[in-house]
Amino acid sequence: MLPAMTPDGSKRGGLFDTWADRYDEAVNSGVGFPFAGYEATLDRVAALATAGPGSRVLDVGIGTGNLARRFVDLG
Repeated sequence: MLPAMTPDGSKRGGLFDTWADRYDEAVNSGVGFPFAGYEATLDRVAALATAGPGSRVLDVGIGTGNLARRFVDLG
């Protein structure tokens, strides 16, 4: 896997690779930046989208699918 490049050309792939195995655990903890209030934020985004059965949704930042799961749950 190629390391991720930031706009300034620095490599952050190593940082992500180190964190990837524990990412879901960090998300689910809801503690500290950037995860404090994470679940409430996803709930709010899904509510504001007013998606429901028959809606089509494109989640371009799917990551681990936490927001996409909310849309699936809405039908």
